[in-house]
Amino acid sequence: LRACSDNPNIAVFDLTQNSNLIIGNQENVTLTYHQSQENAENGTNAIAFPVNYNGIDGEFIYIRLEGENACITAFNSAEDNRFQLFIDDRPEINLTASNEVICASPSDAQQADNEIGEFDLTQKDEEINPNAGDGNSQVVYYASEEDFEAGIP
Repeated sequence: LRACSDNPNIAVFDLTQNSNLIIGNQENVTLTYHQSQENAENGTNAIAFPVNYNGIDGEFIYIRLEGENACITAFNSAEDNRFQLFIDDRPEINLTASNEVICASPSDAQQADNEIGEFDLTQKDEEINPNAGDGNSQVVYYASEEDFEAGIP
């Protein structure tokens, strides 16, 4: 699991991002996350807030998947019940990207009067974030501040 942080040693992770991968199509199961193999095996000291976990770069998180009658093997092996946390530096972002301008053709005159145009903002991705194509980061656009706050791209 990867997260970005200004601090290279610690970042906030949502451990539940792996839940669907771990559970698959199994029903009536309980999934818990632990900081040690021993705690996972014993079903003790589960991480209380897995959606907001302060993790350390390189740390292993151990999972416990329990059905109605017993623990269930995850990841095809009883010994393979862990995943690792990785912290990446935040990408450098260019906050002064150039303006995007389009010109209306004479046939678009009525539309131009309404000041409506269509822009492909993804053409600005690499200018805003030079690392946008590396697969580890992305640029997301929002129509308004309210959409940003609500997480609606």
